[in-house]
Amino acid sequence: MSVDESGAGVSEKRYRMTLDFRVQIGEIEGEGVGAGDGEYGEQGQDYVARQRRLLRALLRDEAVLAEFMTYLVTDRVCGHSDSELGRVFGVREQEEMLEPVYSGMREDDAQFFREAREADIFWENTERMELCFEVEWSGASLIEIKWEREGDSTAETRQPDMSRLMK
Repeated sequence: MSVDESGAGVSEKRYRMTLDFRVQIGEIEGEGVGAGDGEYGEQGQDYVARQRRLLRALLRDEAVLAEFMTYLVTDRVCGHSDSELGRVFGVREQEEMLEPVYSGMREDDAQFFREAREADIFWENTERMELCFEVEWSGASLIEIKWEREGDSTAETRQPDMSRLMK
């Protein structure tokens, strides 16, 4: 606590919030867009198979996978990835983020995703892949921290734990 020239107290507190999530990655289920009704035939099978290949390619690319997980978690916390939290993490649009992944796939797949992006229907053609990721919010904690002034020997000192555990 410091005192300004008027004698009024000025106080600043800083906190660190940690959010815990569990992400399970499943398989893309179903055979086509209208799975079960047989009405989409080979086109529906291609739709699902392409997303399965995208999922496998994403799981092999650790850097993009880490960014994709951040996208998923910020989306689940805020209800959409284009939030202040998403901006703090530098979350990019899904189309842009996944570009290195689908560009490394077979040429016909890469071209399909490029065209979907240009037509502004990318999510509609990656929806099943994204839904394979089940995000469960498992806990959170809030800790008051004390930041020392420049030149002090410690950059940060923890204050009493003010944890709040969810679930």
